Amino acid sequence: MTTKIRVMLCVPNLEDLGVQHDVRCLMKYWDRTEFEPVMLLHKREGAFADQFPPEYASIETDRLIPDIPRARVLLRIAGYARAFRQFKPDAVISFVPYSNLASVWGRKLSGLKFGLAVSEHAHVTASLRDPESFSGAFGWYYRRHFASIYNERADLVKCIADESRRDLIEHHGIHAERVQLIYNPVDMEEVAKLSRDPVDDPWFSEEERAKRPLILNVGRLSRQKRQDLLLEAFAIVRRQRPARLAIVGRGIHLEKLRAQARTLGIEDDVRFLGFQRNPWRYMARATMLVMSSEWEGLPCVLTEAMSLRLPIVSTRCPSGPTEMLLEGKGGLLVPVDDAAALAAGLLDALDHPDAARARAEAAYAQLDRFRPEPVTRQYEALARKLAIFGSARTRVD
Repeated sequence: MTTKIRVMLCVPNLEDLGVQHDVRCLMKYWDRTEFEPVMLLHKREGAFADQFPPEYASIETDRLIPDIPRARVLLRIAGYARAFRQFKPDAVISFVPYSNLASVWGRKLSGLKFGLAVSEHAHVTASLRDPESFSGAFGWYYRRHFASIYNERADLVKCIADESRRDLIEHHGIHAERVQLIYNPVDMEEVAKLSRDPVDDPWFSEEERAKRPLILNVGRLSRQKRQDLLLEAFAIVRRQRPARLAIVGRGIHLEKLRAQARTLGIEDDVRFLGFQRNPWRYMARATMLVMSSEWEGLPCVLTEAMSLRLPIVSTRCPSGPTEMLLEGKGGLLVPVDDAAALAAGLLDALDHPDAARARAEAAYAQLDRFRPEPVTRQYEALARKLAIFGSARTRVD
């Protein structure tokens, strides 16, 4: 019997964030006849945890280290090393910055020779400018050392958009031959199924949308997502025509955004829906999706909207929207940090619904690059390559 390739996917937790959606999709579609995949988590907990069935195997680093809160960031490196020695992977793919660095140093500490790919799921230059993105001692270390560590200590660097790939090479000195682009997978069959769940909110009824078109935003309430800019743009829209804005998501800026809506005089036409386990039922009943972000990686919310044939207006932020929306042929693209331009894009889509629907159809026609089966096959090919790297390194040693 052929020995399976043992693959470890590293992500800190099971919160309802884009990376966790990627890992869940990969665990669902990974070929288990050739591979044995397992997740390396800090803890198997988070808002998305119940979406990971028990058969999605995991090892938790925090069960392998002493519970000393102030030392946990460093102790977890030992937890990674212990998890590596326990599972003995042939290939490890890490998905977020802390896990990247912990995997690098954990591999060294473990004494094992497996192949290792680190990942950047954001536009690094833009994320480093965001004061909410990296903080504390880890943020200081990451900013100064990630590029040299990736070049010297990892085997490959995976990214999720071409603009992000070029940023890593041109602005951070990552060796081009080390960088591999793989798009995020989106389980479109699941999105379509869940989008049919009912919505008990009159704003989302056909009758109400006929009177007042409904603009939808889905994302964390954070500086990165720029819902403050969206409220400014929506206030401009409301001065010219009836419309409503619904925002799905939670975050530290909720009360600040509520106060801004009141100040702008649009609070009666803005609704904050909070965290929703199934945002797709709202997408399926909205007039359009708007994304006002300052930066992204490859935003899965756009792919999900595309799969539902929902018209999109998005900032042309680094990175993702421009290539996802076909340079504007699949959705309207507007400049970053420009409320007037965002308002103009929203008004254009509202005033010309046939053109908006045509762009949505063009986006839908290009969805194959995000489907879970072909994307998972690319990850499997990456794992095979990493296993060969590890095997070659072991033979040399």
